[in-house]
Amino acid sequence: MNNQANVVSGDFRRNWVARSLSSLQNWNARRRAIRELSAMPDSLLNDLGISRYEIADVVNQRGAFAKLPTLSTPTAVVAPLTKAAA
Repeated sequence: MNNQANVVSGDFRRNWVARSLSSLQNWNARRRAIRELSAMPDSLLNDLGISRYEIADVVNQRGAFAKLPTLSTPTAVVAPLTKAAA
């Protein structure tokens, strides 16, 4: 019985560490995204459909701006250009 408690406790610790690292990585990615979007000129932000004051909400996906594409959004695959036969 004591061995099972140690196994469960060890799993909990490993899962806690993994969740903590994942949270830290997500926070760092959001921080970098906010910094990169803040560095963009207003014209590019307007092309994306966001205003400068909405950057944090867009990155943190609060509000109606969760529609921005993410890496998990499927995109069209385009074949590389090749030289045409002469």
